[in-house]
Amino acid sequence: RYKDSFFIPDKVNGFEIAEDDTNAVILTSLDGTTKISVKAGQVTITSPQTVINGNLQVNGSITSTDTITSDTDVIAAGISGKSHTHSGVEPGSGNTGVPQ
Repeated sequence: RYKDSFFIPDKVNGFEIAEDDTNAVILTSLDGTTKISVKAGQVTITSPQTVINGNLQVNGSITSTDTITSDTDVIAAGISGKSHTHSGVEPGSGNTGVPQ
């Protein structure tokens, strides 16, 4: 049912589909700055900002081309980035032991 919306199963006049979106189903803003593109084996979300309200679970690798920031802590292999300690601390130019 399309009670509060509508569906246009045709290309909007003057609207061009990006080459990357060929053979994809697209949900997009008219200016193209925000879109979701779904095609075989891939979902692409393009947006100046994406907000997720709730927990996020990713079953696979995460790659970032920019900084990853947390307001509380980052845990890597069970080791806190905020409160971990190092053994073997020595003054001068020596190196510390691995984080614990």
